[in-house]
Amino acid sequence: MRKDRSLSLDQRLFLKVYNLIWFLALPCLYGCKRIRSNFSRRVWFSDLDGQRDVDVWIQAASGGEAHIANEIMQNWPLNTPTTILVTTNTEQGLETLQETEPPEHIVRRLEICPFDAPCFMNKALRHYNPKLVVLLETELWPGLLSECRLKNIPIVLVNGRLQTRNMARYLAFPRFMAQIKPEQVFAVSQEDALRFNHVLGTESAEVMPNIKFDRCNWSAPIPYVHNPISGLMKAQSQFVVFGSVRKEEEDIVLQSVIRILHKRPRAIIGIFPRHVERVYAWRQSLEATRLTWNLRSKLEKKAHQGTVILWDQFGELEYAYALARSVFVGGTMAPLGGQNFLEPLAQGVIPCIGPYWQNFQWVGQEIVQQGLVQQVSHLDDLVEAMLENVKNPANRDKIHTKFQKYVQTHQGGTKFVIQRLLPYLQKSRS
Repeated sequence: MRKDRSLSLDQRLFLKVYNLIWFLALPCLYGCKRIRSNFSRRVWFSDLDGQRDVDVWIQAASGGEAHIANEIMQNWPLNTPTTILVTTNTEQGLETLQETEPPEHIVRRLEICPFDAPCFMNKALRHYNPKLVVLLETELWPGLLSECRLKNIPIVLVNGRLQTRNMARYLAFPRFMAQIKPEQVFAVSQEDALRFNHVLGTESAEVMPNIKFDRCNWSAPIPYVHNPISGLMKAQSQFVVFGSVRKEEEDIVLQSVIRILHKRPRAIIGIFPRHVERVYAWRQSLEATRLTWNLRSKLEKKAHQGTVILWDQFGELEYAYALARSVFVGGTMAPLGGQNFLEPLAQGVIPCIGPYWQNFQWVGQEIVQQGLVQQVSHLDDLVEAMLENVKNPANRDKIHTKFQKYVQTHQGGTKFVIQRLLPYLQKSRS
């Protein structure tokens, strides 16, 4: 029996207002350089060359979700040829999708996602006529959800994440969200599942393995003799790396460097600003201290003990992690979401991070509990932890093996998702 897809009067009124808000916002959105280059594609004013039916529409907001979409397509079963439309909201997402060619049994179409105005989503759905829409992570767009509901197109949300701070805007319209909720929600943790249940007025959200773990397949740590930057220091040097340091935590890092060198005057410190434009500010800060320092680009021989190396050449952070005894990963001592602390782990080094790592909460708190990551809360803790790692570095091969085992026990999300999506296509084709 066909489900009742009608919306109540107040819900239809909400969509009319929501549609109007998008139109009123278009001039402001056009003023944004990041959006303007693909503006006609986002509003779907451009002529469309006839209907182009697809089996599945996957919405991947940006680069992280685009990697997940690629993972799904790369593992799509060979006996199920499928046409897949993948949309994204950003140029980074589009570039990420274009980096990986789909398998031969997948016909892939790429497009910038329309703005969520119901009229734009209506046009997109009529043009592509998908049998199934797949949302990744936190893509609860009212316009898309409501238009899919009215057209009887099932929606499945996979790899779902929903942070507490993002719940308020959905909870403002609980009845409406309950009416247009996806057919199924698969969240990456029990906590995320409970949040989706609360927002959508359901109890059916299930927990699944995070697909991002399926992409974690690092090789063995880079040995010293094969490391491209090993000429900068002797083997077994007391090398300390501050990686991907953000502007907001520069003072903490500078104080840490000073205190570490006071306790360990033979150490060599590598500072890697996250953004190249911060190199000048770091030069000024280091000049104001009594520290001995060099720019990486000016270093023509092995660094002396007690030297700070300010990295102004990018693309060498992985090699530095492979040489380091002690590592701090930035973006974590201020509420910035955190940078990638899995990279030093892949090189067999236990990283220190601050309390702010929301961007990588999907890895799970267990990684701290198992001793693979050291979480610190303030400057004193950070200095103490990094000094201990310099003095007693963990066995690199053992840490890498333990990390690989951790990843392997959390893999399987891609297979899980595909098994849940295929019945929808089989049903529509039959």
